[in-house]
Amino acid sequence: DATAGSLINHSSSSSGSADDDEANRAGAAMGAAIRALLAHMAGSSEQAERTASYATLRRVLWLWSASARLDFVRDLITGCPFPNVVALLVHRLKEEHLKEATDRAAVEKHMPYTTNGVFNAAALIDAVETLLVVPSGAQQGGHAADPLDSLDAWMAALNLVRLLLTRAKPPAAAGSSADSEVSVFAALPAARVADLKKRRLEPLDRWVKARMDALWAEIAAAEARTDMPPGALQEMRMSFTHLHVAVDVAARTVECAAW
Repeated sequence: DATAGSLINHSSSSSGSADDDEANRAGAAMGAAIRALLAHMAGSSEQAERTASYATLRRVLWLWSASARLDFVRDLITGCPFPNVVALLVHRLKEEHLKEATDRAAVEKHMPYTTNGVFNAAALIDAVETLLVVPSGAQQGGHAADPLDSLDAWMAALNLVRLLLTRAKPPAAAGSSADSEVSVFAALPAARVADLKKRRLEPLDRWVKARMDALWAEIAAAEARTDMPPGALQEMRMSFTHLHVAVDVAARTVECAAW
């Protein structure tokens, strides 16, 4: 509700308490509608329904300016309880970043690293950084937290961060063939990249690798048992495959942060 209300206030110029009250009521109604839409996106068994819900969300987002859309999606990412929906929201940020870059490229291709767009690398990394945190309760109850519980969300975040790091990397020396591929977005400060790598990417990389190794040991122990429920071993192997892919993505993202 607060997010939707702030968007409405952001896009209007209310000058009195009556206008503010109306904006707050509209924000409350929109907040309820958005929560219902996100829940439907997360829970529907029909692909067509999920696709239609996402298309509706995109149309809602286009009602506001670029800066308001960024604030909206950032707040939704922070508060959404559905990892699969969070992944779609992160993908939306990627779409916005690439579209903005394309729209600006024709004008700014001769002025790289001099201006920032709304959906620039620094802003989007700030928006998704909270998804790249090793759970503080990883060892509560003697059990490791399962990265599969939020796999969709942080995999989407890692893929976006990898794209942003690659595009924002400082250009090669003048005259090299890489000059024509330089992003129109200002480069991320090296100190910001180093901090992201140390505080977020490397700890997450180590944690996921450790969880994959632990699951491999669990699979080996399960294979020696004769009382495993039907399908349980296959499910564990599938989870291991997912973690193996995740480990590769995390490692590649760390490599991209090595400027």
